Amino acid sequence: MDRTNQSQLGTLNHHCGCGTLNCPNRARLFNIWRKLWEQHVMWTRSLIINKVDKLNDTDLVATRLLRNPHDMGYELSPYFKSSSIDLFVKLFEEHLLIAAKLVDAAIAGNSQLV
Repeated sequence: MDRTNQSQLGTLNHHCGCGTLNCPNRARLFNIWRKLWEQHVMWTRSLIINKVDKLNDTDLVATRLLRNPHDMGYELSPYFKSSSIDLFVKLFEEHLLIAAKLVDAAIAGNSQLV
């Protein structure tokens, strides 16, 4: 995973060492994660709507949704070793791909897969 690319939400000095609950860096991290999850929900919803309505930008939306695990992994990188981040990203991507297959199966009426 290329850690030279920052998520679009910016970067955070995770290692201030202050140890307080009111630390501005802690609040910034909380806000970054909230934005990342908001984006995850929004892009997931958009993908479902695009698939159901057979819209033209479905591939574009899917590509953007699959960037979310990488953005989240980037924000976790100060706290976890690289192999853990890579596993997180891999599992999150697999989760998204399985969910997309379930949506496709539901649209097709394939109750065996759903």
